[in-house]
Amino acid sequence: MTTRSIPYHPVVSILIITGFIVSTACTFRGSGMDAVRPRPDSLAGILEKSLIRYTLEPWYPRCIDTLHGGYLAGFTNDWSPAWKGEGKALVQQARHLWSTAYIAGHYAGMSEYRAYSATGFRFIRDYFRDPEQGGYFYACERDGTPREATLRTKNAYGQAFTIMALAEYHLAVRDPEAIELAMEAFGWMEERCHDPVHGGYFEILERDGSPRFIDPGTLPRDDELPTVGLKEYNSAIHVLEAFTALYEASRDSLVRERLEEMFILVRDTIVHPDGYEELYFYPDWQPVPAEEMARRSPGNYWFTQHVSFCHDVEVAYLLLDAARVLEIEDDQRTRTVAKRMVDHALDRGWDLEAGGFYYAGMYRDGEMVIIDDRKPWWGESEGLNALLQMYRLFPDDPRDYYGKALLLWDYIDSCLIDHQHGGWYNFGTDNAPRTVRSKKGHWWKSTYHVVRGLDHAIKALK
Repeated sequence: MTTRSIPYHPVVSILIITGFIVSTACTFRGSGMDAVRPRPDSLAGILEKSLIRYTLEPWYPRCIDTLHGGYLAGFTNDWSPAWKGEGKALVQQARHLWSTAYIAGHYAGMSEYRAYSATGFRFIRDYFRDPEQGGYFYACERDGTPREATLRTKNAYGQAFTIMALAEYHLAVRDPEAIELAMEAFGWMEERCHDPVHGGYFEILERDGSPRFIDPGTLPRDDELPTVGLKEYNSAIHVLEAFTALYEASRDSLVRERLEEMFILVRDTIVHPDGYEELYFYPDWQPVPAEEMARRSPGNYWFTQHVSFCHDVEVAYLLLDAARVLEIEDDQRTRTVAKRMVDHALDRGWDLEAGGFYYAGMYRDGEMVIIDDRKPWWGESEGLNALLQMYRLFPDDPRDYYGKALLLWDYIDSCLIDHQHGGWYNFGTDNAPRTVRSKKGHWWKSTYHVVRGLDHAIKALK
């Protein structure tokens, strides 16, 4: 059973108190898709047109920094510039590089994306790469000037996205320097932050790549993340994703070995037998109790052992994709785990009325309580892909994955896509109405999730 413990939304409360109703720009059609159930090839065409019109065209070339190179981050809800003082983040730059390289390599007739990806490649190579101690810095100013605070530490999460982007760029344009740098970054992680005893990679690193630890029983400093000294799901799943891309581009034997290691760790250790990810682990991959995570970060559920439905459906796809590259696509255990994750998210984190996956829930006395009912842009695009992967593998399943995907696309098109200005809102407007005034672009919002989610959904339909 799922119950809802909904976060407080001040704007919604004010509207209720005053009796004043404001349009949220959400014209959800509910079950309207059921009356005219489009065929998969028709839905594929709809998704492709939307990808181009509402994601690619608003972002590119608008976000290309023609002065300094790389990609600009900040844009208002109507795409006015909002990047003053914002600088550039490694993950944001790498995600744009991945997206532009992917489009260049997979969409005939969009040759301009080769130039869009080349500017990102050069900027990452010239300004984020640490020439003294290896690896890649976390952030810099718009012109590439290092930010002092980011010179002290690095993280595996940022290295993973860099490796993935460099590998995809090589696959798209066959630039030997790109694969050389990707393998260099892989070697740096192998030498500095790989755990040869228990497997996997430590997340929070010193500048030289060595893991940062704290004494057992102590709390992280105020300037440290609560996860210091731990291993964590979000880093691990994107290392898996990065090594999937790198092995596809390199066919290197050690990369394959580490890809297999991450694949087994994610599938058999990080994913709970019931079908959701456990989030934080001690170095030996024993889960950190929820009470300990709450002690490390009181009042902040992002650093507790909650259930992240959107990450779960994303990981279902990442496992299937890694199996494809490892040439074990028909592995029944992997398919079973991926299906179990999608089914758990549908059973515990799916909006039965409007469709869409909620942000987060938490088990309390065996019952799932929704602790954040927002529906983020990235999670819904990943969810659409996951549902259509399930439809591809299990077309006759009584859960009707295709019908769920239609409902989710209806929700996305109605409540997440801005049909006036282009782009996607940060959250669905049905239960996060302020999102219509939020920034369309920032360090954590680019095109990566939507490009990947829609394109792989299209491929599943075809």
